[in-house]
Amino acid sequence: MIFLFFTASVNIGGIERVFLSYAAGLMSQGHSVHYVSCREKGELGLDLPDNLQFHNLGNVRLRYSVFKLRRLLLEIKPNIIITGNDSTLVAYLSKILTFKRDFRIVTSQHSYYKNNETLFYTKYILKYFFPRCNKVIAVSNGIADMLANDFNMREPFVKVINNPIDIQKIDKDSFKKVSDVQLPENYVTFIGRMTPVKNLYFLIDSFELFWVRHCDYFLLMIGEGYQRNELEEYLSRKKCANNVLFIGAQENPYSFLNDAKLLLLTSYSEAYPTVLIEAMSLGVTCVCTPTLGAKDILEEGKYGYIINTFDDKMEYFQAMESALSNPLEKKMLRNLVEQKYSLDKKINDFLNFVNS
Repeated sequence: MIFLFFTASVNIGGIERVFLSYAAGLMSQGHSVHYVSCREKGELGLDLPDNLQFHNLGNVRLRYSVFKLRRLLLEIKPNIIITGNDSTLVAYLSKILTFKRDFRIVTSQHSYYKNNETLFYTKYILKYFFPRCNKVIAVSNGIADMLANDFNMREPFVKVINNPIDIQKIDKDSFKKVSDVQLPENYVTFIGRMTPVKNLYFLIDSFELFWVRHCDYFLLMIGEGYQRNELEEYLSRKKCANNVLFIGAQENPYSFLNDAKLLLLTSYSEAYPTVLIEAMSLGVTCVCTPTLGAKDILEEGKYGYIINTFDDKMEYFQAMESALSNPLEKKMLRNLVEQKYSLDKKINDFLNFVNS
């Protein structure tokens, strides 16, 4: 079969990493896979899987990519178009303009629309264009509940398939050292986009309390986002400023994650944060705020530390202290990931669903 993945860009994080994992798994089973993006291989120059056929639509904005994607669909003739979130609108319009009925669209929802900064636009796409696709993947039970309760989309049209991870690739990349970044001996880390939903002022405040007790520890901030400059300005007024390092987005975050003492996630909302699964695969203990995604993955605190609020920095600091003193057993975390999130298992779930 011929699969075509479509997203606005190819960056490290979120939906793109999930799709690249699916792409690698599908190619390992002998399928032909194309990845289409509005821009050139993302701001990070991702290490794309071997044999993945990548297409850049010309560095255009998503809204202007309909006719370019249409031409590519007619050229490639995919059996299944895989997209997600707001890119669903463009994928659907492009398909309709080909006047071909044999192109099937499988879309996926990776976030809660009420926490989206373009709420009206996202809600419009969910309401009017998701139902026009052939199948919808929800990355978590919470997302499936949202689709059912707010948009009347249910099984068998919708299926929950948790995000897969390529454990072998993560293992391999985790031992690749990044030569241009000098790492401290002891550090905790955040990995993600620097946007308001990530609650990063709270993270800095909580780390400051932690730093008072552990002055030899650093906080490694990995990622980019429009809030970065504001956060750096805020940090400059903090006593712990010299122990918080902004190192930008990294093509290989696993090298940094592998040596981290803790992974910190302080978001207001997460549907199914893949970074938690990736950390667990490397045996790293996670400390989180009580998002639905974190509670789902960590099974209400059985496999990580979850506080009760989104704004109690003392509680988060205490959870960091507890996690540092009593980390989860690495082998237990690894075994859980291998049982629930292996790429082979998720690829089979995916193929069974899209072909049903």
